[in-house]
Amino acid sequence: MIRTLRATNQLRCAIISAVVSLFFVSSFCFQLQARAFNKSEAVARIRRAHILSTTTPETFTSYRLTGCMQLHLKQMLRAVATTCLPEETGVQQPSSAYVSVVIGSLRVTEVIDISQAKGWQLTNASPASANFPGNVTGLHESKYAAVLENTQHSLIALLGLLNDRNSEGQANLNVSQRGGLVVIRWSEGKSVNEFFFDPHTFLCVRQVRNVGAGLTVFKYSNYLNVSTLKLPHTIVMTNGEGTNVATRTISRWVLAPHWPVNSFDPAKMNNFDN
Repeated sequence: MIRTLRATNQLRCAIISAVVSLFFVSSFCFQLQARAFNKSEAVARIRRAHILSTTTPETFTSYRLTGCMQLHLKQMLRAVATTCLPEETGVQQPSSAYVSVVIGSLRVTEVIDISQAKGWQLTNASPASANFPGNVTGLHESKYAAVLENTQHSLIALLGLLNDRNSEGQANLNVSQRGGLVVIRWSEGKSVNEFFFDPHTFLCVRQVRNVGAGLTVFKYSNYLNVSTLKLPHTIVMTNGEGTNVATRTISRWVLAPHWPVNSFDPAKMNNFDN
């Protein structure tokens, strides 16, 4: 009986010793990996996760996305707040961009000319109607800045920067680890954007933007393959307090599209639906 107890205790001690050894070995390996983590390795893994094959620079600078946006603001009319509003975004860097949303029977489009630092707001019937030819006004400075920021410091813009291994813009990137996530901090002038990547998939799960007027957070999910890229199809936008502001559900990305002449000309965009 005594021999049996001794043998059992010895077995227990051996198991505990093995577990403790494994724990310390694992901890040592983790520390080793943490020390070995560097910017080049992180960028390479993020690049492989989002960029599926060799692609052209135009893939990141020229695109169109369509879908709908649901607003969550309490002050919005209930009919608007509970409806997913059809929307479209078009980008042709470095010159132009637009965002268009259908609200009821009206389409409101904000278009900017980056080269001229100007913007316009177009309001016309949806679908286009000869009885309502539309109205064009100058875009407020704050709205111009918002469209410009969304164009120049979006997730796809960051991927374009990472894809260009010789880009001088990579000097504006700082890579670190925080809260178990890989973080890329992109600073340019007054614009600071932090992109948070899952340490297992290396896909971007969150972007925090600070342009001096408060924080805006974009949460990315529902990643699908789009040609040579893997891109999110659900984007939830929150404010700095964590309150949901809007949810974008993207039905289609078109990368490097063929833009018809005058696609970004405010004088020619009243027939947007055609």
